[in-house]
Amino acid sequence: MPRKGFKSKPKDEVRSVKTLITWTPQEAEQVGKNVKARKTSFNEFVRRAALNRKAPDVDYVTDIVLQLSDITRAVRMFHAALTAEGIQPPEAELLALIREARAAMLRIER
Repeated sequence: MPRKGFKSKPKDEVRSVKTLITWTPQEAEQVGKNVKARKTSFNEFVRRAALNRKAPDVDYVTDIVLQLSDITRAVRMFHAALTAEGIQPPEAELLALIREARAAMLRIER
């Protein structure tokens, strides 16, 4: 029974059919990035694409911050890989790069 003040949707407008999509890890990652950049849900993003509807506009601020975060993560992984191989990483340069990326993220978020 619908709550007071709310109207039920007609049965043909209720989303009741479930489907399954199989993705490669790279495809899932790319779709996930697009979803985050647009601040929408995964289902809504895929539904709009499949029905040839316009997706929400990209939130460029979020997109840039996510890219800077990816760069910072890659630098840390590079550092760990060098250390694991017994190679002395250029600590000062890598730390400076991470700090610059963090500072840029903070400037962008304001």
